Amino acid sequence: MPIRPRTPIDREIFELWRDIGPTDAFVAGYPEYAGRVFIPSQDNLRNMRKRIAATLQRCETDSQRKLLACLDTSLVILEPGGVPGYVLDAFFGHLIKEGVKVAHLTSLAEYGNKALEAYLEGKEDADWPVGQRLLALVRCDGLLEILDIVNSSTKSKLLKTRVNELVSAVKNYRSRVNVEGYSTGIFDEVWNIVRAQGCALNRQDVYARALRDLYDYTESPSQVEEKGLEFLNNELGDYKRLVREFADSYGCEARAEVVMQALREKKSLKTNKIIGFINGVRKVIVKIVDKHVVGINPKYATKVMETPTYLSGVFPSGGASSFDYLTTKPRQIFLATTDPRRDPHTVPSEIINLLVHEEYGHCVHTSNSVHGYAAKPAFVEMLSSTLGSAISEGMSFQRELEFQDYLNSMDKNHLSKDEKDFIKSCDRIGGFETIRREYEFFTKTWRITRFLRVIGDARINSGKQDLADFIEWANNETGLSKSMVYFQVFPAHQGIGPGYASTYAIVGEAIREIQKGAKDARKDLVKLNTYASSQGFTPRTVFESRLWDYVRN
Repeated sequence: MPIRPRTPIDREIFELWRDIGPTDAFVAGYPEYAGRVFIPSQDNLRNMRKRIAATLQRCETDSQRKLLACLDTSLVILEPGGVPGYVLDAFFGHLIKEGVKVAHLTSLAEYGNKALEAYLEGKEDADWPVGQRLLALVRCDGLLEILDIVNSSTKSKLLKTRVNELVSAVKNYRSRVNVEGYSTGIFDEVWNIVRAQGCALNRQDVYARALRDLYDYTESPSQVEEKGLEFLNNELGDYKRLVREFADSYGCEARAEVVMQALREKKSLKTNKIIGFINGVRKVIVKIVDKHVVGINPKYATKVMETPTYLSGVFPSGGASSFDYLTTKPRQIFLATTDPRRDPHTVPSEIINLLVHEEYGHCVHTSNSVHGYAAKPAFVEMLSSTLGSAISEGMSFQRELEFQDYLNSMDKNHLSKDEKDFIKSCDRIGGFETIRREYEFFTKTWRITRFLRVIGDARINSGKQDLADFIEWANNETGLSKSMVYFQVFPAHQGIGPGYASTYAIVGEAIREIQKGAKDARKDLVKLNTYASSQGFTPRTVFESRLWDYVRN
């Protein structure tokens, strides 16, 4: 049974959250909101913002006020990629949760058609910048692909009719956002486009507001860039040393992209083996993580699945999704991408890094919060939003480093049964020392990548640097491939919105600072991590304040 709000103000906020994201409510565990998405007509946008403003006057907590500000800003800065994006997410959520349920998908197709038409209404002369149109095209293509799957999975004539009508609407929408030279979205194609036409996003006027309201940043755009550069400079030298060590081992050029390619050529699993490998190794790692990294509630349940191709543009390496998280029986899904058009993880040690991030970061965060494992978040703090994404990404980012620290400190003279089992499982994929060393390489690679996201987020959204110039700069500065920088900086993260790409490192490094304080205070870090992962989807400032209070008390 779904959890219901108990106070009048919580009820008002829930209804606003529900009406802006009906599929979010359905996925969270409220079946009565299936088959709907928000229709972004000018009247609906105006009325929704009036309701938010009125409810803001009656808020009682920072979490309530910040959630409403987040919802309001999400409506103000809705871009052309936003609508096909949330319609795509709605179909994905419905299919994963309940399969092809004709009545719900028929309704969803009708709503999706209306949503696309409503967004285009009155925008006949709109001249969206190239960057915004590219982000929209990626999502239109994903939506067309998932609609093809729905069409081929049903015999219902009515559903087929409604889906075909939506396909026509998506194709019309796609023609309105088309970029000359765009076809499949592969890197070489997009690279030619952004070098020739630029990749402007025109977010200069909204970026500071997005940082504040969507993610609860206290930093200004310039401070975000400064932090990203500081993070990068602090670790780049050590990373380049590691790259040289691997280059010597493999007899290749000492550039990150060359070493990465050499590792993948020698160590990659076949794509049809990746999911099986994950399912095998996680049975051992989960016990180690629970004891040494973050406590995991006894009701925890997560399923591993291959990222559908229609979502691979949004999840270039992997991701996590939660269902029924506002009920007493939540369930999580860990997505692993194998699509070669994107940036899949294929080396065992790299896959372990992805597992630690997605499952023991995101999935454990949701599950521990729902079950109130080490804290009792308020009702509104369990309503998903970009605010919650920020702290979840920060914890998941830091989790990678925590697991690396654990591997480096493992005492081989005093191993537990679980540790012996893990070491044994490494024997068939190169041995423990090899896996530990490669895990460090990939963890540091992803740290450098997340620092680049911060810098790119600030520069691109402030209009300070074009995407192509940034990719060139990042490639020269770090040695990471241009295609990796592109996929990890632009289509997925900038498509979610300005500010999101920075959440990993900005929040993750803030958590790292709190952990240093905890060590100084001789606090148990596993207990601190468990407390943090049970906080729900709180705003960043509320989250960090609670952690500091925990450390000091």
